[in-house]
Amino acid sequence: MVHRDRPDLCHRRATVYKSVTAQTLHYFARPHEAPRRTPIDSPAAWRGSDLAASTAWRHRLTSADIDELDRALATARAANRTLHTLRTTDLPLPALSHKIEAWRIEVAHGRGFVLVQGFPVERWGPDAAALVFYGLGLHLGTPGAQNPDGDLLGHVRDTGADPRAVRAYKTASNIAYHCDAADLVGLLCLHTARSGGRAGSSARSPSTTPCSPSTPSSSNASTSRSCSTPTARAA
Repeated sequence: MVHRDRPDLCHRRATVYKSVTAQTLHYFARPHEAPRRTPIDSPAAWRGSDLAASTAWRHRLTSADIDELDRALATARAANRTLHTLRTTDLPLPALSHKIEAWRIEVAHGRGFVLVQGFPVERWGPDAAALVFYGLGLHLGTPGAQNPDGDLLGHVRDTGADPRAVRAYKTASNIAYHCDAADLVGLLCLHTARSGGRAGSSARSPSTTPCSPSTPSSSNASTSRSCSTPTARAA
């Protein structure tokens, strides 16, 4: 259902998310006069070698954080909603919300990414982990559909499909360096890859994914993927 006054927003019962068209248009709506000719002087101007000796970008969840996520998961399950109808109130995080706000600011105005570690994905299982992960995305910003079908959460794994027929992240084929059409992209690692995990470009850190416990890039890894638009930068 399209919002009557905002055709760029879609409604499914109570939840609002950006359609894939609106998400893409928002991403490319970046007015500028000309290409920048001077060096970028900000925390986002980094090299992987600069971060290798630093742990400032790593954030490990505490036992109190995990306890709160467990309680929020129970609340979300009791609400019995689909991802499209899930609301931030269905995943209450009164204490962790302060850390989430700091992560959002770091991604939007700092080095551009954070690495969050310690999610008990093995204990939760894939379905519960996906629910918590998407709920965190709701606290970070407005969800954006990843395709015309309105999928809000994708699974990055090798399905054995022909890469000419499906998105590359569903195959073992190499994915070229690219930018996803979202202000913030998160990856949650569900299974560590048997091999691989090195980034293809030396200009990137081996782990540069927001809100992810680790970032293996091998096709043997299984991850959940969600795109959202942080509220601070939403149109």
